[in-house]
Amino acid sequence: VLISLPSRPLRKISSIFLAEAWKKNNIEEVNTVYKKSISTLFLIGTLIYVGIIINLDNIFEIIPKYESGRNVIILIGAAYLVDMLSGTSASIISNSKHYKVLGYIMMATVGLVIITNIIFIPIWQLTGAAFASFITIVIAFFMRFLFLYFKYKLQPYFYKHFLILIIGALMLVVNYFIPENNNFILDIIIRSSVITVLFISLSYFLKISEDANKLINLILSKFGIVSLK
Repeated sequence: VLISLPSRPLRKISSIFLAEAWKKNNIEEVNTVYKKSISTLFLIGTLIYVGIIINLDNIFEIIPKYESGRNVIILIGAAYLVDMLSGTSASIISNSKHYKVLGYIMMATVGLVIITNIIFIPIWQLTGAAFASFITIVIAFFMRFLFLYFKYKLQPYFYKHFLILIIGALMLVVNYFIPENNNFILDIIIRSSVITVLFISLSYFLKISEDANKLINLILSKFGIVSLK
């Protein structure tokens, strides 16, 4: 849930622009909002997900009785990350004249939840339920993407989205080289701070998200580090 929190306000704001774009039948503007939302949401989601993964050991040192839920956290986190990768696809469909399609996809999703839970819970118990959720969200993601692609030729994904994955993976590697601290709280603070600074710096210099860079530039301008033109 923590991973998906940033998506709620952004999707609400985007929905206003999408409604206006559909009113004018401006497909190009719809695709622009689609692409920007994915870049921003996937970037934020990946940072939060990496932050959770690198601190799992510390978290379970603090609450050891929940350590059996490690795989559940990893799978549910990955599921929400896939949802962030879908950007505003649901809002695009709901604001279009084919809004009923979103209802059909939601009904199919409910069916998938039931079927996958029946299959995987008896095998892996709680982890099975998490895996079922992951599969369901991935399939729902592809259903929305494929509908928008074939119906409106919307294809928002490009190489920078792959770069986000590379940066995330690189942060997991860097995490292994950060010395451990016996104080779990202090270790969380140090580990999270190092990874956050590196992740944001790489994302900024690689210009992954136009909106994220604008926000960072605005913050830096307050300290006189950059000037806004």
